[in-house]
Amino acid sequence: MITNVRLDDHTDLRMLELRDAPEFLALIDHSRANISEYLPWVDRVNTLDDARAWIQQRLDKQARGEHITYGIWHDHIHAGGVMFRSIDHDARECEIGYWLDDAFVGRGLMSAACQWMIAHAFGELALDHILIQCAARNVRSRAVPERLGFTLEHSLPDDFTHRGVNHDSVVYGKWRN
Repeated sequence: MITNVRLDDHTDLRMLELRDAPEFLALIDHSRANISEYLPWVDRVNTLDDARAWIQQRLDKQARGEHITYGIWHDHIHAGGVMFRSIDHDARECEIGYWLDDAFVGRGLMSAACQWMIAHAFGELALDHILIQCAARNVRSRAVPERLGFTLEHSLPDDFTHRGVNHDSVVYGKWRN
């Protein structure tokens, strides 16, 4: 399993570990107003113990081969994260999820991170289909799969409720060539 990836001279992906909880919480706190609008899990990460529990849940799923979460570090600052939210080896399919601190938006970090995840999914993991699901109104999140050549596969009306608001989702897909 690949734990560290150098994307460029300034940007690294590093598998998120419990020791990263303080930086992870600081990132969430700094970005909370913007990233929590469409990511319900952000509302459950308010303390260092919450951050550790969130990371541990992902590590447990990772141990079962169902999930991998990487932190994105830019110039040694925790800038965001990218993950295989789910990996289904039988169906040869995965779903990518991501978040990024506003201070790092517009630098190509998420596109580079997702490009590596796509190559890893189709390469080392030998999967055939990658999904990215976004809230339909989350224009910035939707721009990532659109920029990376994903196809809009379907819409999910009233897919999730967050803070008393129903949200539609859209699902993008990319197949191995």
